[in-house]
Amino acid sequence: MVDIEIGEERVGYVTKGYVATILKFMLLGVFAARRSGKIDAEQEAAELRKLGVAVQAIPGIIADTEVFFTKWQDELAASPRFTSIGYGPSVGVIKEMETKFAETIRVPSQGVELEAFMHGPYFEVNGNHRMFFIDTPGLARERLLLLKAYEQKYTDYVYTIKLGEDHDPRTLAVKADVDEFIAPLIMVIPFQILAHHIAEAKGNNLPQRIFTDFGVSVKSKTKPGDYA
Repeated sequence: MVDIEIGEERVGYVTKGYVATILKFMLLGVFAARRSGKIDAEQEAAELRKLGVAVQAIPGIIADTEVFFTKWQDELAASPRFTSIGYGPSVGVIKEMETKFAETIRVPSQGVELEAFMHGPYFEVNGNHRMFFIDTPGLARERLLLLKAYEQKYTDYVYTIKLGEDHDPRTLAVKADVDEFIAPLIMVIPFQILAHHIAEAKGNNLPQRIFTDFGVSVKSKTKPGDYA
């Protein structure tokens, strides 16, 4: 058993537990690499410093996400559908967006890998579609930006979550000097905040539990909790 060291999470829609689990796995990877001799002490220290930079960036990411939501609140709250697109290590981010948006905002939401999206799902796009592109360094970045430019011809509601500085008003810049492999630890945080705020703006009462018989009916491991 690995203790993720966050205590009891009283939010029914897991947030800090998700981020803490990612961090633990990253730390475990560094530990295992050092123990197995795949990296030396200097490389281990460098990787730990990178993780420290990511963690220290979290308060700023939260603040910037609050500003971003305030600016685009009306558009986001009116959305009938959300899609996020990413590639490489960002695939985990878009799949968590899919889960978090579906369970809180409660409209159709999907996270689609870049190449998979270009092999069919792009036919679905229409003028009401809200789309998020996850812009991180990597070999497929050029194709991501080409796809983003293409979709902007068909919907006005295109947003970007970008690792690094950016001044485009529809881009939420995640200001942290980390690589694409550590980026998922912090790139998911804007989606967690947006999920909550969009849900509240739509009038969803998140503390009010629904489907309370679900766990028993399907013999789920999830147990009823004393949620905030």
